[in-house]
Amino acid sequence: MIETALRLKQFIEERAGDSVLLKRGRDRVRWLLPLMILALLSACASLTPQDTDAWRDSQRAILKERAEARWKALITGDYAAAYEYLSPDHRVVVSLQQFRGKFGGTITWRMAIAKDIEYDSPTVATARVAVTYRYSGPLGGGEIETGRLMAEKWLYSGGEWWYISAE
Repeated sequence: MIETALRLKQFIEERAGDSVLLKRGRDRVRWLLPLMILALLSACASLTPQDTDAWRDSQRAILKERAEARWKALITGDYAAAYEYLSPDHRVVVSLQQFRGKFGGTITWRMAIAKDIEYDSPTVATARVAVTYRYSGPLGGGEIETGRLMAEKWLYSGGEWWYISAE
């Protein structure tokens, strides 16, 4: 956007000559250009993670929603959707097929609720997710349902929160 504004300014200045209308246009560009640059920089700054309570509070609900959506995909067996929550860097290294391969049939996930978000930094957070699941008991003892509080790391990059797999 800054480049576009600078090109516009240069275009007007090159064609301005002595015309009164063009001089007025040039004067307006000189006056508006700093305002346009300031507006652009302000917009970019608002997308930058801040080490403030306001930033953390604004991201807490977003991150909880993403953590629960990831688990919903796992619960329903939609591994392709769950794979999309992995960080882009992780997806470069691990294919969807490899990702699917790490899930066996021994555990059936039933429910997941994001309980809490703790920030290590403005761009790294731990989501604590309560997961309920079933598994087959030892020696054919039937299914056992239990739960566990999972601590998941998430990374804010490119304007989005991404799951960081521990594996």
